[in-house]
Amino acid sequence: MSFRLSLVGISLVAVVAGCNNSDRQPVYPVRGTIRLEGNAMPGGGSIAFIPIEKQKGKTAGGEIRENGTYELTTYSGGDGSMVGYFRVVIVQSTSMEPREAIPDGQPIPEGGMQGIAVSQGDHIPAAYGDPGKSPLRATVEPTSNVLNFDLQRTLDVGPGQGANPPGVAARFEQPILIVARSKGSRDQRALLGRHQ
Repeated sequence: MSFRLSLVGISLVAVVAGCNNSDRQPVYPVRGTIRLEGNAMPGGGSIAFIPIEKQKGKTAGGEIRENGTYELTTYSGGDGSMVGYFRVVIVQSTSMEPREAIPDGQPIPEGGMQGIAVSQGDHIPAAYGDPGKSPLRATVEPTSNVLNFDLQRTLDVGPGQGANPPGVAARFEQPILIVARSKGSRDQRALLGRHQ
């Protein structure tokens, strides 16, 4: 099983575990694209919407495909998320097993088995994957939602947000504005940096 699928499996098990029918809330479709400075986030990964406000229901999660697209699941594949205000957590898959297996009895190719690896320069800051530190926020409306996120290689870290992830410089000169559009509703804006 590939590392990426393991991450997605763990995320989806966490999403599905511990919910009974009395907690079941209505859900609405949520899909979008995760970009790293304008391009599809390399390697894919997983995404989760964690409620910021106390509310009944389950955390929605999903797989980020290699082309950067995702759709959230709460109860069944692609059904979406409950409404509310969420912290968005994104975990990037930075290495995977090789796409093709070597048939039994065949020699390993010269240079070994090559899996897909994301170069160090294309890794996203670890804070995006930390449920306590991710600066990403989203509002899910009771409609079909399209929520896109453009991540940055350098992440602003303000007071109270914790230390910088390894290799990430702190910058405060220009906050980052992320706009996520939801079909049939207003733009969702999240200001990242010292004002968050």
